[in-house]
Amino acid sequence: MTERAVLALSPELRRWHEHVRACQASSQTMVAYAKAHRLSVQAFYRAKARLVRYGRDQHPPPRSVFQRVEVGSGPVRLSSCRVHLPNGVVVEFEVEEAALGRVLQAAGAWS
Repeated sequence: MTERAVLALSPELRRWHEHVRACQASSQTMVAYAKAHRLSVQAFYRAKARLVRYGRDQHPPPRSVFQRVEVGSGPVRLSSCRVHLPNGVVVEFEVEEAALGRVLQAAGAWS
């Protein structure tokens, strides 16, 4: 938030804005921060919601959902898989044979 935008806040919201920024910088949960600073947890959440609603709160950029991949050279062997889920859904896909063990291990963790 720019300094000008912060100055446009009411003194009460300015105080809460400083607490929100300090909480984010501390990596604490809002509950832990509020308790450590003897703030009302409910009031802290309400103030944060007001700041967000007014668009005056800075959020960290969202984490990327993309993963870095490298394209290998040479042929890739694929295995066809069919998974029957307990709810009756059947999922079919192909997976590289080298990764098949990891897929099966992850699928086994769901049961």
